[in-house]
Amino acid sequence: MRFPVLFFEEEWGQPLNPDDAMAEVLEMVRWAPSAVNKQPWRIVHRDGMYHFYEKKDRGYNSDVTGDLQKIDVGIALSHFIMGLEYQGKKAEVKIQDPGIKIPADAEYIVSVMETDT
Repeated sequence: MRFPVLFFEEEWGQPLNPDDAMAEVLEMVRWAPSAVNKQPWRIVHRDGMYHFYEKKDRGYNSDVTGDLQKIDVGIALSHFIMGLEYQGKKAEVKIQDPGIKIPADAEYIVSVMETDT
């Protein structure tokens, strides 16, 4: 699993060691399709929320197509939510930047909190 590259605990760069249930959900996210398999999403788990970021690569944003990597992040978000639902949980989605220090080539997108049904 590529968890250390894609998923972090508390801060960017600190590898996430999820419990078994969340490992299954994150594996679904990891397998989400993306442009040229770049997997531009990064997730930081902090204070019970999963914060989604776009790690930008050059060449995927133009006036004609828009930011294709944001679409990829949306697909990953969908896989995350479907993974929670598969486990009988719900997702509460919020746009509330947690202020986590991130690299210059990254952008906050959205946060998700898992809730029981």
